[in-house]
Amino acid sequence: MRLRDMCLVAAVLLYGCNSPKPVVTYVSLDLAAIEAANLGKPFPTIDVPAPPAAIGPQTIRREAVPAKRIATPAKDYEQIQQILREQQEITRRKLERQLQAFYAREARRFELDAKAAQTELERTRYAEANLKVRAAFEALAAERMPRVARLALLAGFPDPNPLSEAPSERLGNVSQQRFDEAKRIRAELKALDADFDKVVKQVVEETAAGLSQRQTEMLLEIEAFKTAKDRQAEKEAADQVTAAREVMRMQLADRDVTEAPAIPARSLTIPGNAPMASAPKVTFDPIFTDRAFLRKRLQAQARIWLGLNGYSEMKGARDATAEFLAWQKQNEFGN
Repeated sequence: MRLRDMCLVAAVLLYGCNSPKPVVTYVSLDLAAIEAANLGKPFPTIDVPAPPAAIGPQTIRREAVPAKRIATPAKDYEQIQQILREQQEITRRKLERQLQAFYAREARRFELDAKAAQTELERTRYAEANLKVRAAFEALAAERMPRVARLALLAGFPDPNPLSEAPSERLGNVSQQRFDEAKRIRAELKALDADFDKVVKQVVEETAAGLSQRQTEMLLEIEAFKTAKDRQAEKEAADQVTAAREVMRMQLADRDVTEAPAIPARSLTIPGNAPMASAPKVTFDPIFTDRAFLRKRLQAQARIWLGLNGYSEMKGARDATAEFLAWQKQNEFGN
């Protein structure tokens, strides 16, 4: 409900509380519905633009162009040469970087293979060194075993006097002989251990020196391989650019005078189009044409009007339909 209708209802209620005895009237809702139906305004017809007219066939023609001889000026020729040299240098550097990246992968594979071979060589050399040390140890054991056994018999086990320190008291002949023999055996064992240490040290040093030398050679081979691949990339890039430059130079020399061939005349016909069909007109029915809806709306408006005028409705009483319709049009309820 609109604000104006709410205000009218409130006015009716206030008036009804203090109004005198209402006057009996009658409003014909059927007649009012007919009048209200006529208040509905149809929407205007939408004018759709007329379709374009038919388009006839069109022909596009290109005139013939005769053959021409175009000579390249000397300054333009030199400028072209300079541009080509600059572009070829850029191309050479780019191609060189690409080839270096390609050969870098080969160098990496070569380095990995060389290091793998070095690792295998180290494993083999250390295995050989281990065999040499093992042999020296077994020889040492063969020499030490009887001496250690004799020393244990003479002095006891473990050896109570490994440094062969002289006793504080004078020994007898037998004890002195046992002491001297034990001292001699200790000296022999010490010499055997020193000889074994020398053998082990020599084996380790010879193995490490050989492997170190081989590793140095391997690193030099890797660097030499990388350098060779870099030079190969430089040479291949330069060779390709030089070959292309020679071909371009010959082409430019042959084209000091360029023959522009003739271009024959040509025409193109675009077929026409049939006219488009006209668009249908769009119309709308008037609003407020539902009589049941209008009757309920008019009943509500009639109650407001009756209340405002202090009327009550009864069939057969004075017909006040015209007054109600005039009030309705005045307040634009039909719109």
